[in-house]
Amino acid sequence: FTADTKRKRTSVAPPYTLSGLQPFTSYTVWVQAVNKEGSTTLTSASSNREKFKTITDAPSQPQQLRHMNTQSTSVCLQWRPPLHLNGVIAKYNIMLAKGRSVNPHSNKSLAVPITVEGNLINTTMTNLTELTWYSVWIVAVNVRETDGEQLTSPPSNVKEFGTTGGPRTTPRTVRSNVSDVSAVIKWESPLNVLG
Repeated sequence: FTADTKRKRTSVAPPYTLSGLQPFTSYTVWVQAVNKEGSTTLTSASSNREKFKTITDAPSQPQQLRHMNTQSTSVCLQWRPPLHLNGVIAKYNIMLAKGRSVNPHSNKSLAVPITVEGNLINTTMTNLTELTWYSVWIVAVNVRETDGEQLTSPPSNVKEFGTTGGPRTTPRTVRSNVSDVSAVIKWESPLNVLG
């Protein structure tokens, strides 16, 4: 009497790191045993698979910022969400600075942040100063679920706009030089104009 017995061996395999995954994305992993005798069958049974979701990361930059309907003390801003959300956008910080040619990387301290909800893609900024140039850009913010850290996108494109408004004073020093057939009129510009 001979008995051919096969031992059932169990062991813990060393961990394997899956890399190159996308943030805030659901995955399902199946493990299959393979040796010289063959392989186990892959099934979709829940006991043979592991489902997980990667954590939130910083979004990519908001897209296509533009300004419309510029008035003396307000402007409407519109943008598109980041191409890669990498989570749920919690908020947008609109960075507004007086002046032109403001660099969002080196002049952050000049900007006043205004926060709007992450589900918005437009807003109207009010209480601006008449006849003033502004630079504006937007950053998107995600919040990491594991530790609450705010993860900020790179800045959007920078847009410049000037608020409207008429002259506050009349032209100064009007002079005329009159001849028998013509008159040359000269004046100085008002003190308070845009541009």
